[in-house]
Amino acid sequence: MKYGKNKYIIERYSLGVQENLKSICVNNIEPRIEPFLKSKHKSFENYDMTKWLIYRTYSDDFEKFINLIPKIAKDYTKKHFNKEVSGNFFVSQLWGIVSRPNGFATPHNHWPGLFTFVYYLQLPENNPPLKFTDSDLEIQPKEGELIFFPSWLKHEVPVNNSDDDRICVAGNVYYNEKVKEIGGRTEGLEPTRYDDWEMKGRCIDF
Repeated sequence: MKYGKNKYIIERYSLGVQENLKSICVNNIEPRIEPFLKSKHKSFENYDMTKWLIYRTYSDDFEKFINLIPKIAKDYTKKHFNKEVSGNFFVSQLWGIVSRPNGFATPHNHWPGLFTFVYYLQLPENNPPLKFTDSDLEIQPKEGELIFFPSWLKHEVPVNNSDDDRICVAGNVYYNEKVKEIGGRTEGLEPTRYDDWEMKGRCIDF
């Protein structure tokens, strides 16, 4: 699937549903997140999220998934940019999301990440599409599917008009040089997640 030049390429991968990751998302929601989003942005409703670095707490559960993402990034780069990379791709942020009925996300991107992914673990009937704001492209995801795209692409999710939750895992991929991990506080709001990125319309979620 492609829109415009190479930087707009979006890929879809069928992984199947990992039920243990779904349970982790549901059971580790941070209750302070939605009130913060509503007070600061007035543009995110009924969006519950886990901590920014949830994969650290459940490293055994996420190990297989985390190890798969750099392989996808390498294949993606070779396929669409005709480049063999000598360095390493790695996941630096990963979080879970439970979008409730009437939940939505306004346009945002995930800069300064290189690639972004969203892995759909549960989808309601009449699930809204993932819309790429600067194009006319809409993707209707499937359960067990991972969507992979450049982090700077602006995207949004319309209102969830069903009576059921949408559950997914999302994250950002970087290349070669380690960047400082964002978030990870054990107490209080994670400063970058709840300040720089979100107040500038970046990195909320799908």
